Amino acid sequence: MQMVVECPVQQACGGCPQLHRPRADEHQHKQARVQQALAGHGVELDLPGMMAGVNRHHYRNRFRMRVDDGVPQLFNPAKAGGCLVVRPKVWEGITHLQAVAPGLRELFRHVDHLEVRVGDDDETLGLSWAAGSGVSGPFAWPGGDVSAELSDRLGTVWRVAMRGASSQPTLRYYPAETVAMDVPLDGFVQINSEANRLLVDTVRRLVSEVSDRVGTSADEGPVVRGTVLDLYAGAGNFTLPLAADGWSVTAVEQSSSAMATLASQRRVGRVRAVAGDVGVSLDQCDQADVVVCNPPRAGLQGGYRRVADVVRHRLMYVGCNPDRLAVDVARLADCGLRPVRAIAFDMFPGTDHVETVVVMDRLL
Repeated sequence: MQMVVECPVQQACGGCPQLHRPRADEHQHKQARVQQALAGHGVELDLPGMMAGVNRHHYRNRFRMRVDDGVPQLFNPAKAGGCLVVRPKVWEGITHLQAVAPGLRELFRHVDHLEVRVGDDDETLGLSWAAGSGVSGPFAWPGGDVSAELSDRLGTVWRVAMRGASSQPTLRYYPAETVAMDVPLDGFVQINSEANRLLVDTVRRLVSEVSDRVGTSADEGPVVRGTVLDLYAGAGNFTLPLAADGWSVTAVEQSSSAMATLASQRRVGRVRAVAGDVGVSLDQCDQADVVVCNPPRAGLQGGYRRVADVVRHRLMYVGCNPDRLAVDVARLADCGLRPVRAIAFDMFPGTDHVETVVVMDRLL
């Protein structure tokens, strides 16, 4: 059992309410939360333990800050002395940013909030900033482009871009040990790289269970194990490892920068990248042997029949909000998909949040 390490600011901060508990108790609490949410919507599934990485601390690879009158500030001032769950390199970046901020105040006046993140190399830092109200045009200040100027002032270890800008630098992550994924600075990346690799490995294994039902040969080229539709694909967290396994994958994601980056890094397998709203883009997608669906925290918010209709054999719903996950799973079950398995992941140690995969198979 991992020793409980007291966080010196937890009481004042108010975050990480599970951090003071033994890890086994924290996992039991999270499993019960998922099971209760599912049962509340008529879905009875057992959770066979909690999948968790070794690191309970220093796992968080990104951190958001607000900017007040040109000065980057912590949203929660109680964290000023440090945060036990933030990666040391990220905190080093935050400290550096605050140290140089007085000399960059005119630049930061253009910024409403920002996010500091680090790649899996634990060396390269990213700064993604959101423009404040009234900022328009090329987002320039009298001395030139804000991102270029910030990048020059912060140093070569930093990559900087405004959220939504057409050109986005990337940081590299490894959703699987031998599969690299380049993520634009304004793209989604799981907050815990170690736990994410457990998640991806599990999804790959669950997808592979379907391959004996579907394996097909391409007209030209290597044997294709089958087809996968990856909804809310991000920068390819599931797409790239599944393509490396020999699946033909269609990735659908609203972020145009994420899809452009994915399209440029098709180093493995067969990948088709579709940029657009998932609900609209489903009309462009054929039925797939397996569908992986990883919506944002708010869940699907409708379109259940359209999602169910593109599933030939199996759907894997991945969600970080047990309450919304339970609603979506129950409604997908009404559309002919049967929940058969649930697996929980401790993606956010110390907090009440939990990542869950629910496996749903097509009723025969």
